[in-house]
Amino acid sequence: RCAALLDVQIPGAFASIGGNDLFIGRHDGLNEAGLAIGITDVSGGRHTPGVMFPLAVRHVLNTCRTTEQAAAYLEGIPYIRNTNFLIADAAGTIALVEASPRRVNVTFAANGFGVITNHFQTERMALLEAVKRRPATSVQRLCRLQAWFNMRQAPITLDDVTKIMGAPYPGGMWNPAPKARRPFGTVWSWVAQLGERAIHFAAQDRPRYQCYSF
Repeated sequence: RCAALLDVQIPGAFASIGGNDLFIGRHDGLNEAGLAIGITDVSGGRHTPGVMFPLAVRHVLNTCRTTEQAAAYLEGIPYIRNTNFLIADAAGTIALVEASPRRVNVTFAANGFGVITNHFQTERMALLEAVKRRPATSVQRLCRLQAWFNMRQAPITLDDVTKIMGAPYPGGMWNPAPKARRPFGTVWSWVAQLGERAIHFAAQDRPRYQCYSF
């Protein structure tokens, strides 16, 4: 699998930049209004008619200025599969949207920090997850990132974030076992200062973060 960095300029929509891989649409990104969104897959649930996450992400980046706007849109559409969305805007509002074909749960971060890995975090949504198919490192990565944030002793910088997000397990990176039957892992990573029209992007074939503006 390989990552593509997309710089999107569409008349009548917010300009944006972000990553993509195989799908028509978007996996994640940052738009010119300072809104950022990313997704993670969650196992379980029957596929039903609904919206695939790349199209939902694309709509959010094209049209939404705030976390509240994006969360309201994501809460109101039907889904074909389980997906986590993480949204943040230039005002510092962060929301976790846990989505499934059966229901959607929105949680706004109260402490300026939000994180998603590959499982549902709330009790009401965990019932809709196939826990036995959950990636073995999902909970450990979540706990590691939460502990990293809680132990901070100074304002967090972009350099701090690139170090933790670029670090292999137990950092933010998910590296599959060498002989795994399904060797899925982190294909790309990016960080940004919301409100600026630039991201720092790294991928499996470009492991050092480089700054790209749009």
